[in-house]
Amino acid sequence: MELQQAYGRNRKTKAEVIADFRAGKDFAGDYSIGFAYTGIADFKTGDTVLLRYDSDRKVAVVKV
Repeated sequence: MELQQAYGRNRKTKAEVIADFRAGKDFAGDYSIGFAYTGIADFKTGDTVLLRYDSDRKVAVVKV
């Protein structure tokens, strides 16, 4: 699943976006969940998540 930043946040670095995801902050989901807000608690261990950052131009791949 590909997640975008929520609530107007704009993380500039890969480390920053991964740290916020692991800390449980919300991200906007993709079409598969109707663009609802979601976070790390909504995923199973082993799931792969794509996190957009730097004005949604870059992607960090994270395994939960």
